[in-house]
Amino acid sequence: MTIRLKDIAEKVGVRASTVSDILNERSTCYVSAELKDRVLLVARELNYLPNFIAKSLRRKNTATIGLIMAHFGEEVNTAKIKDIENLAWESGFHVYIGHTEGDAKREEAYIDDFLSRQVDGLIFVHPTSLEDGRCIRELIKKNFPLVIISTGQEEDVNYVAVDRRYGAYLAVEHLLKLGHRDIVFLCTNFPDHPFVKQRIAGYKDALAKFGVDFNEKLIYYDAFDYATGYERANDVLNERNIPTAIFAANDEVAIGAMRRLQNEGLNVPEDVSIVGFDDIKGAEFSHPPLTTVRQPTGEVGKKALEILLEKIKNPQSCELEQVIFKPELIVRKSTAKAKTFAQ
Repeated sequence: MTIRLKDIAEKVGVRASTVSDILNERSTCYVSAELKDRVLLVARELNYLPNFIAKSLRRKNTATIGLIMAHFGEEVNTAKIKDIENLAWESGFHVYIGHTEGDAKREEAYIDDFLSRQVDGLIFVHPTSLEDGRCIRELIKKNFPLVIISTGQEEDVNYVAVDRRYGAYLAVEHLLKLGHRDIVFLCTNFPDHPFVKQRIAGYKDALAKFGVDFNEKLIYYDAFDYATGYERANDVLNERNIPTAIFAANDEVAIGAMRRLQNEGLNVPEDVSIVGFDDIKGAEFSHPPLTTVRQPTGEVGKKALEILLEKIKNPQSCELEQVIFKPELIVRKSTAKAKTFAQ
């Protein structure tokens, strides 16, 4: 049986409107603490559940947002979800989460599903179909509240990004200052991917500053996690002379590569220096502790939600919010002077 406000009101001996005011915590509700406690107790005893749809219609929102992410696997993305969800909860919002695995059709399906649930806004983490997909572009044209966490190169959308070009520059500059010139880059995706373009650009920027020629053969693609980092390091050992340094596109790749080198009998950093990217929790506990580029992951997720909540609050605002965070180099024990440089 559905419990109504009227049922609670009759049991307590007050009007239904008074019960409604108490349960909705209206500021205009002036009742004693004793009466308020009595209403809440009876509501619990009767297992009263508020009519969420009716409540949403009255407020003209659902207090829900959709979070659509391409990949859950990376620890930095999991951290973003946690930060966004925590802040959303504190702000009175619930979060629907969709995982696309980089599939554009799946991304559009989640968009349609979340819109059918009447979410108040959307956050995309590295959207797959931004450039050629219909859904996101249509939402932008309609000024629907949305924010993307992405490359920071988009012109017509609210975004939060990390300057990955600068981050790659910091990593490679650090190695160059230590005297390394033979620096392998273990890269995630392929050359046309925006993130890859940014990091290769930063890699080239640092080489140019030190007058070192860029060598395409030093870049190894398709390294995503511990296992592929191990595999790409194995490719490096099989195909060329041992480099003096490796820059990895993320920490998992760096730690996987470190393990392969150590299994070969090589010492890090005495024989090969390694720098990662992200500063995941495991980076400081690797052996040796990993030098890496720290992304301000917590700030990125929180800022994205702050922008979205502001857009939900002021839906008529057409002003774009575009924020780019700078990463920082964290020097630990996986890097040292190149042997020739040290001598």
